[in-house]
Amino acid sequence: MSLVRAAASSGREFVMKDAYSAHASVEDLETYYPVVCEAYRAVIRRCGLDVAVVRADVGMMGGSAAEWPTSPTRTRAPPAPFEVYLVGLDLERDAVRAEAESVSASLVTARIETLCDDRPERAGVKFTDADLLGMPLRITVSRRSIEGGGVELKGRGGGGIELAPAAAIADHVGARLRTLVQALGPATPRPQ
Repeated sequence: MSLVRAAASSGREFVMKDAYSAHASVEDLETYYPVVCEAYRAVIRRCGLDVAVVRADVGMMGGSAAEWPTSPTRTRAPPAPFEVYLVGLDLERDAVRAEAESVSASLVTARIETLCDDRPERAGVKFTDADLLGMPLRITVSRRSIEGGGVELKGRGGGGIELAPAAAIADHVGARLRTLVQALGPATPRPQ
């Protein structure tokens, strides 16, 4: 009964920081600890996920026990800040930048909520950020994808990378999003 070490849901959708506390007595700890645990469970439930608590190793921090609230199964699609994470790579090349801007414009015109990542970062950094933010779809526009005849499309939660024609990307993405919503169920309303 010591630390709430972290909370995670289905991989790396979000990370909560450790919670530490100091108490004058065991009785005070026993009163405080269930309140903190319930707060973590409430956050996970608000994301539309089931909650299970697993015992964890106390590790180098010590203590008498550690628990980790987690989500064993997905009950419905958790909220994401956008529907698509658009990754631009090789943007110093005019043709790649133009294609990325065209794809972005197509998605916006189709009213598909899109976050465009045009930062001068390595691909791995951008892909990790896309995973952490949890958007349902990631689109990558790069020299390689253009040479392959389109843009790369990857769904959240694994699966392969699909090459889709850039000219029809909004229709393609719209169909994929409808399929995901049907498979996962409606998103949890975002708290006001």
